[in-house]
Amino acid sequence: LQHLLSAQSLHPELLKRTLPLLQFLAVHGALTERHLELLWDAASIGGGSNSKTGSVGNGSIGGSSSSNVQHESVTSAVLDLICGLLDGGKDLLSGEHLGFLA
Repeated sequence: LQHLLSAQSLHPELLKRTLPLLQFLAVHGALTERHLELLWDAASIGGGSNSKTGSVGNGSIGGSSSSNVQHESVTSAVLDLICGLLDGGKDLLSGEHLGFLA
């Protein structure tokens, strides 16, 4: 998971296919805060923030508009993943996970 969410291999299409893996980890009690932190930080790569406390998609990306589009695609994919973990009332996330995301 760390490799999938690293800056070198980060791609919106890969992120879109990560939900079943995250759900599997959550169902088996193996999803950690570190996994969520990696996911959250993936939304911030290139956006001027490197932690959950920073602003996601703050528009401070230097470079071309194509890098802005790429960053927006990654941010959107990450938020879709988080929503996917929250969706359906499956109680995949623990109270600690929810507290981390709050």
